[in-house]
Amino acid sequence: MCIRDRAISASVFLGSFIWCYHNFELVRQIYDGLNEIGVKYKRNTAYPSGLVWDIIEPNYDGNYDWSLFEEGINLAEQYGLNLMVTITSMNSKDQRTCHQCPETLKKCPRLNPCNWSKYETFLRTAIRKYGNKVKYWQIENEPKEGGKFYTDTPENYAELLKKSYLIIKQECANCKVVMAGMVGHNPTKYYNKVMDILKNDPDCQNHGCFDIFDAHIGGRNGYEEVEEGYDVLRDWLDS
Repeated sequence: MCIRDRAISASVFLGSFIWCYHNFELVRQIYDGLNEIGVKYKRNTAYPSGLVWDIIEPNYDGNYDWSLFEEGINLAEQYGLNLMVTITSMNSKDQRTCHQCPETLKKCPRLNPCNWSKYETFLRTAIRKYGNKVKYWQIENEPKEGGKFYTDTPENYAELLKKSYLIIKQECANCKVVMAGMVGHNPTKYYNKVMDILKNDPDCQNHGCFDIFDAHIGGRNGYEEVEEGYDVLRDWLDS
C-alpha cells in the first residue's frame, strides 16, 4: 500500500475473508487473535462488511439498510481496529435504468453508475454517517476490463475515482481515499492509463484524486517478492 506524498505505509490492512461466514461469533474469535498479535488495521470489502450500494439500497428508492455494515464497523471499533472500507459502486436497478444489465442476468457487471446523482447521494450519506469512524475509503477492487470485480474501462474508473474522491473530501477532509487494489506489483496498461488521465485532469493535478495506492502482492515466494514489489511500485509512483 503506497501513500503518494510520503513513504509507503508499513501498516498492513488484513483482508476481510473472515466475513464470508457471516458469523459474528467466529469474527469475534478471530478478532481476539488479531489483538493478541497486535494487528491494528483491517480491510473490509464486499458484503456484508464493505460499503455495497446494491445491498444497502436494494430498492433504489433512497431507503438505506445500514444494519450489517454498521454492525461490522461497531465490532471493529470494540477491538480497536482501524478500518479501510471498500466501496462497491454498482447498483443492479441503477444499471438496468440505462440498459447496462439485462433482466436475464442475476448478477450485473460492476460498471460505473448510470445515475451519478443517486450514487452521489448514497456515498455522501454514508460518509456523513460513518466518516467519524472510518478514515480510509477504497474505491472499488482490482479493476480490469472483463475481470472478476470492477470491469469498466480505465477512463471510466478514473471518472469514478475522481468523483468519489471529491465527494468524500467534501464530507470528511481528513479521510483518506484509496485507489482500487492492483493485482501484483507490475503496473498494468490499465493502471498506467488511469494515472495518465488523473495527471492531466485539472481537478486532480494538486492531489491526484487519491491519497493511497493499493497493490495486492501475494508474496508466495517469500518476503523477497514483497520487497521487490515495494521497490518497483515506489519507482513507478515517483516517476
